[in-house]
Amino acid sequence: MKKTVLAVLILLSAFNVSAKEPFKVKNIVAFHPVAETIYFPEIGLESEVEIGQTIVSKAKQLVHPALEVGSDLSFKVESGFFSNTWSGTATIKKGKFKRYFSNEEGVFYRADSATFTFAAGTMDQEGGVFVPNDANQPSLPWTFSKAVVYFGDAPVVTTPTSIKTFEADSFVKELVYGGVSQGTVAISYREFSDKTARPAFTQELKYDLSEGDVIGFRGARFKIIKAGNVSLRYVVLKPLD
Repeated sequence: MKKTVLAVLILLSAFNVSAKEPFKVKNIVAFHPVAETIYFPEIGLESEVEIGQTIVSKAKQLVHPALEVGSDLSFKVESGFFSNTWSGTATIKKGKFKRYFSNEEGVFYRADSATFTFAAGTMDQEGGVFVPNDANQPSLPWTFSKAVVYFGDAPVVTTPTSIKTFEADSFVKELVYGGVSQGTVAISYREFSDKTARPAFTQELKYDLSEGDVIGFRGARFKIIKAGNVSLRYVVLKPLD
């Protein structure tokens, strides 16, 4: 995908947006999702989990602005605007389209799946929805072929949304309830990467409740209200570092 974006950035330059005519884009700004830290549960809120469930967790996730499109999009691409462009049909599958890049004309959102069908067959092709900066102009489907961006004529109805994904190099940190025996609470500390627990980042912990009802580990503090063989009731005082 990065190579494709670079190809687009290098090859595309200037023209004004039209609902019918292809155009080349200038002054492209690639979009970089915002990273945010997610803590669970809310501090100060009484919570309850069963054995094997997460007591507290911390993770970094990427937030991608997106558009929800409820139906497939399809439009004709005609040759003639540029001599090396094929005629065919662009088809863009419905779903959530991530923000891709923008320029002075508006914002491009990219679908996960799009194709271009022409005389020689069907091939994968980038496509999505273009949202003009001018609120009086409709959002339009787009695709590009041989460095030229093409637009369909039919306005697209979209719903703003977001797509949240975990950073590839970010661990999900969590404390998991393991039960209680003779006043001693068992808790597991785990770090995940790509949804896989690494043994080097798993640690078993024991806490004697006779020494107090506040438990701490790696910056986290939570007060035990009731620990049983089925569930744990508690209040988080501080999140994990």
